[in-house]
Amino acid sequence: ALQIAAGQRADGLEAGLAPQSMFEDKTLTIDGWSPRNYDNKHYGKITMAEALAHSVNTIAVQISEKAGRQKVARLAHRLGILSPMPAGPAIALGTADVNLAEMTAAYAPFANKGFGVWLHTIVDIHSTDGEIIYQRHASGAERVINENLIPPMNRMLVQVVQDGTGKQAQFGHPIAGKT
Repeated sequence: ALQIAAGQRADGLEAGLAPQSMFEDKTLTIDGWSPRNYDNKHYGKITMAEALAHSVNTIAVQISEKAGRQKVARLAHRLGILSPMPAGPAIALGTADVNLAEMTAAYAPFANKGFGVWLHTIVDIHSTDGEIIYQRHASGAERVINENLIPPMNRMLVQVVQDGTGKQAQFGHPIAGKT
C-alpha cells in the first residue's frame, strides 16, 4: 500500500497550510467511513508537523479533505506515482498499490530541490566485445513541486525520524523519512 502522507502534506502546504497549522485529532466520518489512528487514541489539538511525525490518520484525512482528494492524487502523479490513485477519503492513508520504484520517485523531489526524477535501472548495455549497444541519454524531469515548499516539508520529514514513528531509523547522521 502506498504511504502518501508526505505527498499529501505537501499538497497541504500547496493549499496554504504550514507545518504549525493546528488540527483537532478526533473521531471523524466521511462518506460513511471513519479513519482510526493506529493506537486507537486521539491526541487533541496538534500541528500538521506533529501529525505527520506520529502518523495521525485522522489529521491526514482532514488535510486531504481540505486540500482536495483530486489534488492529492494529481500531486502523487506529479511526484512520480504512475499507478491509479482512487480519490476516495482513504487516499490520505496510502490505500493505492504502488511499487518501490514509484515510491522512490515520489520522495526524490524532497531531496532534489523540487525536481522530479525519471527512474531507470539500465544505464548502458555492452556486447561481449565491449561495444555499447544501448546507452541511456534521458535527463531528469522538470520541477514538480514549488522549491519554497521543500524546506518546510523536509523539516517535517526530519521530525518523523527525530521524534516520531521513524525513530528506529536513526543512525547518527541527519535523515528524513516517513514510515
